[in-house]
Amino acid sequence: MFTASRFVSDSPGARCPVETQTTVRSLLAPHPLLGLLAAVGYAFLAPQVVAAQTRGVIDCEQCEMRATKLIELGEADGPGILGMPAHVVRRKNGEWVVGDYQGRGVIKVFAPDGTFSRSFGGYGQGPGEFQIPAQFQVLKDDGLDVVDYGALRITTLTPSLSYSRTRPMGPGGQSVALFPAGHVVAGILQSARSIGLPLHYVDAGGQVVRSFGADPPIANVANADAMWRGLAAGTDGEVWSAELLRYVVERWDTTGVRTLRLEREVSWFPPQSSYGYTADSRYPPHPGLPFIYADSRGRLWTVVHVPDPNWKAAFVEGKDPYGRSTMVVDDFNKYYDSIVEVIDPVRGHVVGHARLDQSVTGFAGEGLVVTRELRGDGYPVVVVWSLAPPNSP
Repeated sequence: MFTASRFVSDSPGARCPVETQTTVRSLLAPHPLLGLLAAVGYAFLAPQVVAAQTRGVIDCEQCEMRATKLIELGEADGPGILGMPAHVVRRKNGEWVVGDYQGRGVIKVFAPDGTFSRSFGGYGQGPGEFQIPAQFQVLKDDGLDVVDYGALRITTLTPSLSYSRTRPMGPGGQSVALFPAGHVVAGILQSARSIGLPLHYVDAGGQVVRSFGADPPIANVANADAMWRGLAAGTDGEVWSAELLRYVVERWDTTGVRTLRLEREVSWFPPQSSYGYTADSRYPPHPGLPFIYADSRGRLWTVVHVPDPNWKAAFVEGKDPYGRSTMVVDDFNKYYDSIVEVIDPVRGHVVGHARLDQSVTGFAGEGLVVTRELRGDGYPVVVVWSLAPPNSP
């Protein structure tokens, strides 16, 4: 065991919206006995992990960021209407691409000014078809890689957004970090070599080359929240991995070696045993760290969901799956706030901090976070917010 670097802060954050169910979880339910097998077999089967580099991290004093509404996407009716937006990304040409959990495989494109432009795709497994297109990555030529969590494959699109090729994703998971020679999937695998290890390096053919991401391996593999990892591809070919239940971020190379670990202690995010909706109006929601992003300058952006100060107002009377009366959350933007932070891992400083009074559902690009809202007549829209750390160019 090594000593983790810590960056300690109790400063209040900026406010941001949350969506507890926007990321697709692994469909594989682990058997409780796998935790015991992990403890016994790890020394023989897991890759050898060396002690990570440690670094003291200093909290910021004057680094408050303001969130500025940049664009709103979605229409009340017609082809630009959105059902349950999954992921939004801004292309280099200024266009906005939106995946939709309820879109039947159709991906929608909005012009730089937010007006609906066109759509493409459709539900299926043929070339240019999708099932759950829930993650995008903009390529150097302004094409796209589309991660399809339904078909378990990655589709590459040309700069005109026409079909180019597909490659298998391998195992299902919660998030994917894409690299030129392969990718890393965060998820649960039920195999002897991966028990208790949440990250899996997958080659271009969809084969799992190695599993890593925890040292020691996670014993309670039945707790999907403990196994959850948010991922971001670093600029140096390494992958950033964030734990969901505590403020711990690690950097790994794709050989399974951990090169850096950062652990942050703050009053607004104590370690948790579970994340999200409590289904009980007497108790606040559990905090969590579902999203991270590595920008072009090597800085790491994090999103932490924390209870809204007035979280009880989010509960209304509704029905449970059996038709019985119960209290349910009708607006997660009232239930959660989001704290967005920017970390400079080279200097060991937090350089940006903001709190949004809404539920952030992910990143749309560098310095861009996304929320989902309902307009007065009930139709959903995507709102993209811009944030910049102080002294950023």
